[in-house]
Amino acid sequence: MKFLTAAPLPDEFIAGHIGRLRLINGLDTSAQLFRALDHFNRGGIKDGSPDPIYKLISDFIGFDSAEYVRQHSMLPFNRVAAQNQQETCSFAKVASAQQRSALVHERGGAYYCVNCVDIDRVPYWRRVHQLPGMYVCPDHGNALSYVTDKAAFEYSPCRWIGNSHQVSHDLEALHAHPVVARYTKIALRFLADGKRTCRFTASCALGNSMRKVGLRIGIVGVRPTLSDYIKQHLPITWLCQIWPELAVKSAGSQFVPIDGACRSQVSHGVTYAVALAALFDDSKHGLSEFFRPLSEQVKEKWKPPLTTGQRLRREILPIYLKNNGSLPMIAKEMDINYDALLRRTRRAGLPRLFYTEESHRREILDFLATASIEDIDTWATKYEKQ
Repeated sequence: MKFLTAAPLPDEFIAGHIGRLRLINGLDTSAQLFRALDHFNRGGIKDGSPDPIYKLISDFIGFDSAEYVRQHSMLPFNRVAAQNQQETCSFAKVASAQQRSALVHERGGAYYCVNCVDIDRVPYWRRVHQLPGMYVCPDHGNALSYVTDKAAFEYSPCRWIGNSHQVSHDLEALHAHPVVARYTKIALRFLADGKRTCRFTASCALGNSMRKVGLRIGIVGVRPTLSDYIKQHLPITWLCQIWPELAVKSAGSQFVPIDGACRSQVSHGVTYAVALAALFDDSKHGLSEFFRPLSEQVKEKWKPPLTTGQRLRREILPIYLKNNGSLPMIAKEMDINYDALLRRTRRAGLPRLFYTEESHRREILDFLATASIEDIDTWATKYEKQ
């Protein structure tokens, strides 16, 4: 049997493209197409496992298989983070791991835009409409329609007009929410650029930003988690379309699909996109940090917390200099007991100057007034109470 071919259209989802190929060849199901192509490729020999579906189709239409996956599957979004640096070069290995992995999308229906269908010479299913959390067409700004039939992609979107649902007005309105709008930009870039990063780079980018807003990275602690922060900054109605369990998550508890991402867990692309949208005020900055090489991020990684002596020194030093090191005057200004101040200044490495010769006292005060905080830290350690 001689099959007719058709090249994929711009951003056409693989499952929809396979449905078109089925229709133009007059087959009842896509499974029939797969079996026929596998039989043709192997010359009727049944030895070994069949090629992955994306490979069968790309070879059939004469398309580079790696590019076919990158440009027409949801993997550039779903699997934006790789297990290690060696796997970041291509999505082909991910697609080859399971027969139908390139056909997977994470929504409960097949989404399309009626305006896109109206202007397309050949109506087709676009990948961008299948992105989780996408309820408005990025090109036309109108609410998307969706089909819940499991065979939706087997047919053109035209088949389902009049027999589909429309996104609710509430979800449509949330498209204008600033964090949701940032998420949309980030998700579209993930999908269009087809770049990958390793899980360590991704978790480092999230961790650096989480520390700046006081979030907890570890499993145990009292500070808020990343999932707490996301619940606080995004509409719960929108979030629960992706993670229904978030509605009942208690503050401070772990939600692994989100909180695991900052601990080097390979997470779904939607987790990274939502986290970047919440943590960064600018989508371009968030994307830049997310894909920035790990070697550059580590240079700016979290610094050890201040010791008690360093913290007290930064608190007391301005008042110490103002009063020329006179502890009674400092105690009066700070309104604390003299003995308590004496313990603090010893812990801070700031010496008592009452019995010090004038010339030496002046030298110490001049140094403390002009030296950098790092030099003062080094100098003061000999006075600190260990």
